[in-house]
Amino acid sequence: MSALKYIARTLAFAVLIFGYGAARADYIVYHAILHCSGSEAIIRFGESYSNDEPIILYDLPSQLSAKWSNTNRADANHCLLPNGDELTVRYGRKQPSATGMGGGDPPWFFSFWINGTKVISREDFYPGFNGSARLNNISYRPGQLGRCSFGGTWPAYMRPVGISIDCTEQVLDLDRIPPDPLEQPGQQRAVGTISVTSSYDLSFCRSFIQRGNRGVRIGSVATKETEVLNFPNAEMPFWAVSAWHIARFDFNNDGVADTVVNVWDYRGSNRLLVKLGGASDEETDEIVAIPKYELIRIERTLLAKGWEEVEGYSTDYGSNWVWLNPVLMDGMTYILATPVNGEEMPSALLLRTSRKDGVPTRNGGWDTLCTFQLIEEISEVRHVCLSASPTSGHGDEQPDFLLATNVCFDSKQTLPAGR
Repeated sequence: MSALKYIARTLAFAVLIFGYGAARADYIVYHAILHCSGSEAIIRFGESYSNDEPIILYDLPSQLSAKWSNTNRADANHCLLPNGDELTVRYGRKQPSATGMGGGDPPWFFSFWINGTKVISREDFYPGFNGSARLNNISYRPGQLGRCSFGGTWPAYMRPVGISIDCTEQVLDLDRIPPDPLEQPGQQRAVGTISVTSSYDLSFCRSFIQRGNRGVRIGSVATKETEVLNFPNAEMPFWAVSAWHIARFDFNNDGVADTVVNVWDYRGSNRLLVKLGGASDEETDEIVAIPKYELIRIERTLLAKGWEEVEGYSTDYGSNWVWLNPVLMDGMTYILATPVNGEEMPSALLLRTSRKDGVPTRNGGWDTLCTFQLIEEISEVRHVCLSASPTSGHGDEQPDFLLATNVCFDSKQTLPAGR
């Protein structure tokens, strides 16, 4: 074998070995686990060393550990209490950042439903690399909600052993909490799918949801989608990155073609400048000659000439951190609005010109027809462990969730006594 071939094969083998090791990087996953007993329940928090390892739940304060040490965890984080209360817990990870220290270690959040009412919505139970406050548990009994948090801090990536825990209780009146239209647990929507509500026609809105990943992706980049939005018979003049920044179509659905300019923003959002009735050829040629990333410098000039501006504030998001994408289908113009921050709820809105007595209103606002939400919270739970007391002889640099003193169980077993 020639020296060159030997070196090539050696390098290929090294790439295979080290590439495999890098691809299987370990990481910490955080969990919110529901337990139910009698007419009460508790949400316990914990962590696992990657998604392949058992979940280790944090120790409870003494006033709660005796009651909850021998209870099963709720199957699929859902249970029905004897008094008829139906409880569901879902949890997920927030969006990582590609920049900044700890950007790959974002907060984890959970939501808690009682009888279809979302009592806690996307609250952080793990604060991420740059946070400090961390929940120990949430307890429930009819009319009361308890909350216990760790009162101190501890080194990063170490479990909270021997940390003080502070607890409070508050009155819970379910009748005063409005029902949550999105992410209803009763829909049994799996993570990565899209939930939808409609103020117009639910079947119309559902028709745009498609299995797979070829289409308009919405929601947090931390969630691997299994459904996307798809508008197969529509024209989306500004959808592609390479798309022209000026188009002519009936923007406000009054039967007259308008000129629309897509103005990009450095934040990843955009604004639409609209000349109702259409711009002159001279004005159009002037705009076409300007590179799309420089359109912002003529924005004020166009507004002074009678152009109208449509921005994120025009939507239910109430913010300019929104991308507005015109969708032309079946002789009607819609706007698909998506937030720049994929974590923001809802994940997308489909809008149409406001109507009055069935007639489009010129210079009118937008009605929200469809509200889409990517399900980012998981409810399935695998095997769970409770850690025994930390074992001496391991250096401080060793996270104690690696110790071989964990007691594990699955959904059909009872928690070991005394823990």
